[in-house]
Amino acid sequence: MTTQENIQLKWLPHAHSAKMVIDAECKLNPADVSSSFIFAFKGEDLLLAQVYSRGWDIPGGHRERAETPEETIGRELFEECGTHTDMMGQLGYVEITLEGENPPANYPYPFPTSNLMFYWGIVSDIGSPSESMEVGMPKFFSPEEAIKLDCIKDDKMMFYKEALKRAKIVAEKLKLIEQL
Repeated sequence: MTTQENIQLKWLPHAHSAKMVIDAECKLNPADVSSSFIFAFKGEDLLLAQVYSRGWDIPGGHRERAETPEETIGRELFEECGTHTDMMGQLGYVEITLEGENPPANYPYPFPTSNLMFYWGIVSDIGSPSESMEVGMPKFFSPEEAIKLDCIKDDKMMFYKEALKRAKIVAEKLKLIEQL
C-alpha cells in the first residue's frame, strides 16, 4: 500500500484535506464512495473522455444511490467513451475530509469524509459516447502525452503511474499469448 497525504485538490473549492491511497485490496463501504474513475488503457495508451465542463479527463463520475462503485465505472465509461472494459481492477482511493462543523450548502456527498474510488482497466476500442451535452469524442493518449495533461499531472500522477505499470504487464502477457 502506498499513501500520499496532505493533498490539496485544485478542483474542490471547500477547505479540505485529502490523501491518496494505492491499495488494490481496500474494502470501502459503497455508501462512503461518492464517485468512481478509471484509467482505461489500450496497450499503453490511456483513454480519456472530453468532458466539456472540465476538459480531457479520465472517465468516471458520481455514483448513483443504488450503484456499486464498479457499476458506476461501467455506466460512466459507456456514457463518456462508448465502450466497456475487457478487464478491470481496483487501484485505490482518495479520501477527502472537509473542514468545518457542517457541510457546505447543497453539498451532496458524505460529510465530513467521502471517497473517490479509482480503477485501472483494459479496453479494446472506443465507440461513440452517449448523446449528451456533457462529452465530446474520447481519445487515446500515449504515455508521453498523458503525463503533460492537467488531468493527470495536477493530482492523479501517482495513480496514473501505477495503472500504467499494471496495463503494461497485461499488454506484455497478451503479446505472449498472441505469439503462441
